[in-house]
Amino acid sequence: MSANDFTFNDLVEKALSDPAFRKGLVEDPASTLESAGMDAPDKLVTALEKVDWVSLERVVAAFGSGDRTDTAVIC
Repeated sequence: MSANDFTFNDLVEKALSDPAFRKGLVEDPASTLESAGMDAPDKLVTALEKVDWVSLERVVAAFGSGDRTDTAVIC
């Protein structure tokens, strides 16, 4: 899969299911995305820097690893 084949859903699924990837997004989003073979445009990196990662960790803990994100509805 090339960098251009990754979707936002792919990014979210990986962040929910992979604690090391999630930690990398917190510490250095651009490098983490590039290491995963994903594009890291400035707009996306800026958005990731604004994510409330503590709340995301709570969601992961409450709902599991994220392996069923295709059926989840978040409002």
